[in-house]
Amino acid sequence: MSYAELGSTVLSSAGGAISFVKIAFGEGFPTFLAGWFDWIGSITDCALGAIVFALSINYFLRWLEPYLLAIIILILFAIINFRGVRTMGYLKMFGMNIAVHWAFLSAGRFFHLRFPR
Repeated sequence: MSYAELGSTVLSSAGGAISFVKIAFGEGFPTFLAGWFDWIGSITDCALGAIVFALSINYFLRWLEPYLLAIIILILFAIINFRGVRTMGYLKMFGMNIAVHWAFLSAGRFFHLRFPR
């Protein structure tokens, strides 16, 4: 309920939750803490996501070093992010196209093997 009320008062401001804290508490120390913790949380989330993904890949491919793979993944996504939104949009469309094709091919193979003519 409080996010709905704050969302109706923030007219057109970027910043997400930090804008809400700024409206609620002003431009003081709580807003600084909210911004700082949001930044630290984003960095931690990216690092943990890369490590979990690398450990998941390591479960299937034992010869890959998981922490080196996590660093490579972080560097790759940082480069994509620095290139801009358009590059990330193209890569998302490419990845989604591959995922949809793979899903249809897998479903076709499953139903072909399950129900032969």
